[in-house]
Amino acid sequence: SAHADLELKNDSLDFEHILLELKSLDYTTETDTIHAAGFVLEAMDVQYSGNDNPFASLTAAIEVQAQAVRTNYFEVKDVAYSIDASVGNFTVYPERVQFFDKEGEGVYEFSPFAANPVYKVKYRVNNFRVETLLQKFFTDTVISGPMDINLDLLLSVSNQIEPMKGLNGSLNLYGRDLVIYGMDLDNLLKKYKRSQKFNLVDLGAVALAGPFGLAITKGSQFASLAIGEFGESTGVVEVVSEWTCRNGRFNIIDVAFTTEDN
Repeated sequence: SAHADLELKNDSLDFEHILLELKSLDYTTETDTIHAAGFVLEAMDVQYSGNDNPFASLTAAIEVQAQAVRTNYFEVKDVAYSIDASVGNFTVYPERVQFFDKEGEGVYEFSPFAANPVYKVKYRVNNFRVETLLQKFFTDTVISGPMDINLDLLLSVSNQIEPMKGLNGSLNLYGRDLVIYGMDLDNLLKKYKRSQKFNLVDLGAVALAGPFGLAITKGSQFASLAIGEFGESTGVVEVVSEWTCRNGRFNIIDVAFTTEDN
């Protein structure tokens, strides 16, 4: 079902007020389908020019809400955003949204209709359960416990063929009182100390992705030594992981681990 209210300004094609209520809204792309349940959009003082794309000149104060939003990759419930549109530039403030079952805070800035489109994201989620995130990518629980994530990314699209090459920024993770399953990291450190070729970046790869992660940083010969015994686990007192993104490539710049023994 759908409901819409439109209120025009006097002697103008601009709108004083727009209210759109939909029981459900679906948007499909080549790689994903976005489904919003209980979708509500309310816009005030809507102004635009009469060109081919009114969104490129849109100015308005917009509120968007949904009972739930689901994609192929995640689901969030009880969503509310406040959007300031200014001549086709959009600043989005999350008023009420949960990622990984925790409230986050931040701001998004989009200029999709500029000659070189720009997208900025600053977002932080504190004290989320890391297993909730990783269960989207791994069948078994690799690591569990509370973590913080801080995103600061800028995408400037100057190359339409390879737009992600314009992505730059940082991603920081912090966790404490974690449990890593399927391996004993303290024993793993003893195995590699003699080689002098194993560092905390490699350890972070093992912690987050098991032997597969170590295969990426060191190769299959090292990865075979990371395969643990069934039932093994390690308590991690604290972990700090800092990443940078340059021209669309993410790189770990620092990882610090503290276990009960190391």
